[in-house]
Amino acid sequence: MAEAAVIRLAMEMCMLRDIPKLGEVLEVETDSKGLVQMLNKEIQTDVSTEVFLVDFWNMMRSFQSVKSPLSNAIVQPI
Repeated sequence: MAEAAVIRLAMEMCMLRDIPKLGEVLEVETDSKGLVQMLNKEIQTDVSTEVFLVDFWNMMRSFQSVKSPLSNAIVQPI
């Protein structure tokens, strides 16, 4: 999933710039409702996408919160 790869890269850049240490909220904007649902573990994922999701979940723990405007909800770190 190309969009998942791009979001992971952006999160990695935030981590490299120590953004989480500043207590910032990460807002992920995507038009992929399925990706947001996968991040929230609302739907099953396939193995190739889960590789990205595990990375997201690990990085999400570093942020105060991660928000998606698509779902109008906070994506909870797992």
